[in-house]
Formats: sequence, C-alpha cells, structure tokens
Amino acid sequence: MEEINTKQITEKDNPNSTTIQSKTIKNIGTILSVNDNGYIVNQSSIEKITQPWSNIVSDIVEAYKKHIPNNIHSIYIKGSVSRGTPIKGISDIDCLALLHDVNIDTSWKDSLKKDLESKYPFCTDFDLVDKDVKKITDGKNKIAPVLLKTMATCVYGKDVIRDLPDIKPGKESLICTYGFKNFINKKIELLNNKDESIDIKSQCKYIMKRILRTAFELVMEKEESFTRDLYPCYELFSKNYPEKEKEMKEVLFLAINNTDDKEKILEILNGIGIWITEKVENIYNIRIKK
Repeated sequence: MEEINTKQITEKDNPNSTTIQSKTIKNIGTILSVNDNGYIVNQSSIEKITQPWSNIVSDIVEAYKKHIPNNIHSIYIKGSVSRGTPIKGISDIDCLALLHDVNIDTSWKDSLKKDLESKYPFCTDFDLVDKDVKKITDGKNKIAPVLLKTMATCVYGKDVIRDLPDIKPGKESLICTYGFKNFINKKIELLNNKDESIDIKSQCKYIMKRILRTAFELVMEKEESFTRDLYPCYELFSKNYPEKEKEMKEVLFLAINNTDDKEKILEILNGIGIWITEKVENIYNIRIKK
C-alpha cells in the first residue's frame, strides 16, 4: 500500500457545511503501475488474502456453493483485500461471482449479509455482485473485465482472468466514465425531489466516490497508472488540474464525511460534476450520455 504523509481535512476546509462531523482522512491507497509494455499490473493474488479477511471469503464461497452450487462458474475478490492491504474499520469486501444464469433468486444474500455483519464487524460492507460469465468472455460486458484484469483474484472455480486481454490506462480501462452524464442528471433530479424517504447521506457517499473515480479517469492515461482508491484519485487529479484541487478536496471530504445537505451535494453535481463530464468527452472523444 502506498502511504504518504497523513493529512487532515477539517471543517475549516469545508466552511459551508453544517451537518458534517469531521473525520481524519489519511493519504492511503494503492496506485497500480504499468509494466514495460504499458499494461496495468494486477497486484492481487489469493495468497495475499489473509486472516481474518480470508475467513469472510470462505464464508461467502460456501454460501454460494450451498445456494447455487450448479450455477457458479467462478468467484473473485477484488480491491484492498485481494492485494493484502485491507484496514479494519475502513475496508470492505468486494466479491464478483460469474454465473451461468443470473436470472435467479438472490434473496438468500440478505441473510448472508446480516450474518457477515454480525460475525465480522470490522468489515465496513459486503458487496456481492453477480455477472453473466458469457458476457465477460464474449466481450459484451466492458467494465467487469477491467475490474477482473486489474484488481481481482480468483478464489473459486475456473479463472477467466488469464484469458482476458491486457489493459493499458486510458480509454480501454474506463469504468466510471461510461454513463456518467446520465448519472449526474439522475442524481440532480433525485435530490430536487421532495421525497423525504431518500437516504441523503448514502446518496452523498455514492455520488462523491463516483465523481472522484471519474475525475481520475481524466488523467490516468497521462499518469500511466490505475487506481480506484479515493485519496490517490484526488491526488493525481489535483496534480493535473490544480485549479480544481479545492473543489475536489471537498468531494473527497464528503465521500468520507457524508452530509445530508442537499444543496451542498447539488452544488457539487452542478459544478465539478458537469465540468468532468464535458472534459472527459473531449479527452477521450466519446459521448457518455448512456
């Protein structure tokens, strides 16, 4: 894990917010480099998944085998856990299962997540995603292969990673960029809605993470690197766009210190959110409405 100097972002950096309790934000995260041929180097391996995180992985795999034993092609763990760099109280479990048929009953996952939350309170979330293996192998799914190739390791079944093409930072490794304009517009519409049942803090966390990761995708080709960790996204973006550093620092702050201030979130969506959309379309010469 790349760990530079610890840095705090406090209320002073975000004077307009009235609903945030400041948390310390540390400059931690992994930046994936490229090899001599310019391809992103995957640092994940099953050997790096250590206890107690390996116990969670085992429980998840056993649950899949119990409930859908004949439908599993393979199961993968991605992110800090697969790189051997998780932090208790900060890191979560990102699991991606490739299935032969994704049109199945997944209600069993609800009880599984509750059991995992009770058994492993140090893990902040349990993200259990299923994808159609055929769409991975035939190239119809563009995003999942990037995640698999760059930041995942196989923990069960037949590994497809070795059969996927190597990836360079740039247009072929975009993830958050696709659908970003539609995402921004939908979130603006949602927050302008008077529906009181919306979990604003949860929306804030999701929105700010997406903005940070899309912002990094603006510069990853130039930086010849790849990451989805929040601080490196902020840092490398700000290096290339210093005039936007203050705005992106606030996005980082709100990704960690979620607010229920709709107006503040809307200000960011209409500001740097729209700016990123226009910038990325010009850089990669693509339309990203869908």
